[in-house]
Amino acid sequence: FDKFPATLPRWSGYGSGLPLESEERILRNRLSAIGYSEGVTMAFSDESAERKFRPAVEPVRFLNPMADDEAILRTSLLPSMLRTIQWNLNRGIRDMQLYEIGKTYSRHGERRFLILAATGALREKSLHEPERGFGFFELKGDVEDILDTFGFELNVNGDSAPEYYHPGRMVRDGDRVVLGELHPDYADLYKFKHRVYVAEIDVELLLESKGGRQVKTIPKFPSIRRDLSLLLNKGTRYGD
Repeated sequence: FDKFPATLPRWSGYGSGLPLESEERILRNRLSAIGYSEGVTMAFSDESAERKFRPAVEPVRFLNPMADDEAILRTSLLPSMLRTIQWNLNRGIRDMQLYEIGKTYSRHGERRFLILAATGALREKSLHEPERGFGFFELKGDVEDILDTFGFELNVNGDSAPEYYHPGRMVRDGDRVVLGELHPDYADLYKFKHRVYVAEIDVELLLESKGGRQVKTIPKFPSIRRDLSLLLNKGTRYGD
């Protein structure tokens, strides 16, 4: 090795990004800006856990698995995300907003998804305001924010959602987005004592589609809030 000269080799080319790399960077920056931390989990999973969420999907099995609970490639990002939440809760971390962009696998191929998950408090208690818990509408607002970043709107339809979502506390936008509260029966499997909110987004549909952004006219007048002034006699009591 001491024979090699201490100079860099000549290079006249340049690197190039992967397809959709710039769009994915925008997505990650937006997720970070609205308070989510990224999680990266293994693609190996337990078939019994995957069957609870994707019973109809035939998984890809390993010929020589290293462990019984890592015998297949995951069919959903949800089990690994719920295990991540469980791991943190067991160590005293109760307030979480997490996301992961990863692949799911089946006999028909692989596909990338984005999953969001949150539980606990959105804001901690302070001198100026009480604690504010993370709820359904916070998650819905975050999903709308992400879709708006790419020029889409959340179009809620009447399609049925997977059974692991709480009925009446979920919405679906076709095959692109489904979000809501985790069903209590599934929350009990992981011994969750607090509500867990989950959103699953087909990130390939999101990044590959070119949403139509519309330029809107700047409002002619600034926004205002209604201000009321009352004229009262000096002797009027506050209670009256």
